[in-house]
Amino acid sequence: MYSAQDLLASIDQHKWPVLIVCAFAMIGNYIFFIEAFRVARRDKIVTIPIFCTMFWFAHDLSFVYRFDDWFNKIDHWYVKLFWAALVLTVIFETVYLAQVLQYGRRELLPRASQAQFAALVVAGVIGACVCWEAVKYALDDPIYAASFGIANLSYPLMGTALAVRRRSMAGQTPIIWIGYLILVVCWAGANTLWFGDAFRSTQWVLLDLCCLLGGLGLLYASIRWPAPVSEQREPAAQLV
Repeated sequence: MYSAQDLLASIDQHKWPVLIVCAFAMIGNYIFFIEAFRVARRDKIVTIPIFCTMFWFAHDLSFVYRFDDWFNKIDHWYVKLFWAALVLTVIFETVYLAQVLQYGRRELLPRASQAQFAALVVAGVIGACVCWEAVKYALDDPIYAASFGIANLSYPLMGTALAVRRRSMAGQTPIIWIGYLILVVCWAGANTLWFGDAFRSTQWVLLDLCCLLGGLGLLYASIRWPAPVSEQREPAAQLV
């Protein structure tokens, strides 16, 4: 898809704009991560769709444990800073997995025991890690520049599925989607302006557009149709 050397050379030519815009992208990321944690703890429900939690955990953890690639083989400031940022995101995603274990069984699999549900979650995480490594092997994405965009798009897709299944916006607040939009606008802007021609292709522009429109749509839904307190507290009651 792209040459890592060419992409990093382009980033070096625009070092400060890339640093500033990507810093705002990470701020948006942590805004919605913190809000998602807060709402889950308050309402005792899962806020990040389980698919996203497992996918993001597998994806980000694989970046983190490739420490040697970033600090010794490539040895570039951009990937080193991303490594530091993703250490924190992996911590958040571990907490989200703990919240799945704590709150998810009542809504998703009420007839199972807690031990059975936990075993399924652990198996899902292992499967996600194995699956991501296979996908990573197949992708021509040496420094994860493309996979972050795919991870971003998974959130509005799965957020929509979560709202449809719950028949409400329970667990999804405007702050979550504002933070997400800050992330995708800044990340897409950095990609388009400074990451090279591969990120100006029709396919990639459409992916960025889907992220933007999906985030705006779910922001609108979270403002226009906020979940009543009774739905936030008892999501299991929304299941058929």
